[in-house]
Amino acid sequence: MSTSLDLEFWHSRYLEQAGWSEQVRARLLDRMGFRSGSVLEVGCGTGAVMTSIRTAHPDSPVFGIDLAFSSLLFHQQKTREGSQRLICADGYALPLPDRVFDLVYCHYLLLWVRRMEPLIGEMIRVLKPGGILAVFAEPDYQARIDFPPAAVERGKLQNESLIQQGARLDTGRRIGPLIIQAGLKEVIYGVMGGEWTGNQVSNLIERKVLEDDLNRLAAGAPPGNFATPEWMFIPTFYAAGKKSLEF
Repeated sequence: MSTSLDLEFWHSRYLEQAGWSEQVRARLLDRMGFRSGSVLEVGCGTGAVMTSIRTAHPDSPVFGIDLAFSSLLFHQQKTREGSQRLICADGYALPLPDRVFDLVYCHYLLLWVRRMEPLIGEMIRVLKPGGILAVFAEPDYQARIDFPPAAVERGKLQNESLIQQGARLDTGRRIGPLIIQAGLKEVIYGVMGGEWTGNQVSNLIERKVLEDDLNRLAAGAPPGNFATPEWMFIPTFYAAGKKSLEF
C-alpha cells in the first residue's frame, strides 16, 4: 500500500530526526575540524538538515541534491531559497565536477540504498583533498530492541514492512567499516545513545510512522494498543572521515 502521509508530515519527521542527531553532528564536525567551506548534502529531502547546517555555519554555501523534485520544491517554498543550490539528480551520478566541496554528507539516506559503495565513491569524488565525508545518522533496525514483549511482534512487522519498501536493516553497523574501506583517513564512527520520557510510542509522529509502515504490509497489520507504556531503541550510527590529499 502507498503511504497516506503527505510531505508536510514527512518534513516534520525529518525535522524530528535532525533534532536527534544535532548534537552528534556538531561534535563530529568540530572533531573533524570543519569551520566553514562549501557543503553538499546527498539525499537532502525537504532540507531539514540543510537548514540546520546553514544556521550553524552561516558563511558556508550549502547545496542539496535529491531524486524527488517534490521534496526540493517543498524546501524551496519553505525557505525561499534560490534553485541554484538545489539539484534534482541521482546520487550515483552526481552532475558535479571532481574536488569541489569541503564537506559532503548524508543523513538517514544509506538505509534506502542497495549499493552503498558506488554512492560513497561518488560523494568522495566531489570532495576536495582533505575534505570531510560525514554519514550523520544511519539506523540499524536489525539490532532493534522493543519492550515490553507485546511490542516485539509489532517491531518484527515494521522491519518486514521496511524490507518490502527497500530498506537494508543492518545499514548502521556497516557505515564505519565502509568508509574505512573507501580509503578515508582519520575516521571516527560510533552509535548514538537513547533517552526517553514516558511512553515513547505515544509520540504522535513516531506512532504515525509505525502505523504507516504496518499499513504498507500486503496483508496489513493491527497497530495494537498504543496506550500501553512501551519504547523501542533503534541503534543509530554515525561516521566521518577525511579524503586523502593523494586522492
